[in-house]
Amino acid sequence: MKNVTIITGACGGLGKAFCREVARQGDDLIITGTNLERTKANAEELMQEFPELNVKFFKLDLSVEQERDDFFKWLENEGEGVHRLINNAGYIAEGGLLEFDDETVKKVIRVNCEGTVDLTQKFIKCYKDNLEILTVSSLGAFYPMPYMSIYSSTKRMLEGLMVALRYEVKDQNIKVSTLCPGGIPTTQAMIDAIKTQGVSGKLSAKTPEYIAKYALKKLKKNKAIIIPGAFNRFLYFTGKLAGETFTAKVVGRRWLKANKKREVK
Repeated sequence: MKNVTIITGACGGLGKAFCREVARQGDDLIITGTNLERTKANAEELMQEFPELNVKFFKLDLSVEQERDDFFKWLENEGEGVHRLINNAGYIAEGGLLEFDDETVKKVIRVNCEGTVDLTQKFIKCYKDNLEILTVSSLGAFYPMPYMSIYSSTKRMLEGLMVALRYEVKDQNIKVSTLCPGGIPTTQAMIDAIKTQGVSGKLSAKTPEYIAKYALKKLKKNKAIIIPGAFNRFLYFTGKLAGETFTAKVVGRRWLKANKKREVK
C-alpha cells in the first residue's frame, strides 16, 4: 500500500507545487479545494502527468464546520494509508483592519485559525501516530504587519500553536513543522506587489516549486520552523532584534510606499 498525503488548498500556486512534489516522491494524494470543478480538474491533470498516481479529491471550505465534518466522515472510507497532512489552504486579506466588513474578518479567522486547527486535531485523532504535519504560515507571522494585521496575526497564531503541538505529540512519533515563506509569485497581482517592494521584495520571493521542495525536505528532518531563503532568514533574525514596535513602524511605512506605487500603475 502506498502512502497518502492530504493537501488542502491544492488548486493555488503553492498547492499545485506541493501536489507535484509529493507525487514525484511517490505518495498518492487526497486534495481539497473550495471549488469542486477546479479541484477535480487538478486531480485529473495530476493523474495524466503521473499515470501511476492515485488522486482523490473533495470539496472543502475550511471556514464551514459541516464541510470539515463531512470530509472526515468521507476519509473513514477513503483515507486508507494517510500519513501526512499539508495545511496549505489560507485566506489573505490585505488592507487596514477597519477597511474590512465583518464577514471578511470572520472568514480569515475561520479559515486560517479555526479550520486549520480543527482539521489538524481531527487528523491526529483519526490516524494516531507515525504522521507528518506541515502547516503553511508566513514570514509575517514573526512581527506585527500594519495593513496585513488580521492575516499576519492568524498566521502568528498557527506558528505558535504548531510549535507547542510538536511537544504535545512527540511521543506519538509525529513530525510537526511550520512553513514561513516570504513572497510567492503565484499570481500577477502578487508579482506586481513583489515588484513594488524593490530589491528586498525580489530577494525575499521564492517560486512555489522551490518552496514546496525545500519544505518537504525540512519536514522529513522534523524541523520546527521552515524559512525558505537566506534573505528571509536574515529578516527573521533582524526582526527579532529590532523589536515589535520598531518593526511594525518600518513594515507599515514600506506597505504605504509600495501601495502608492501600485496606485500609480
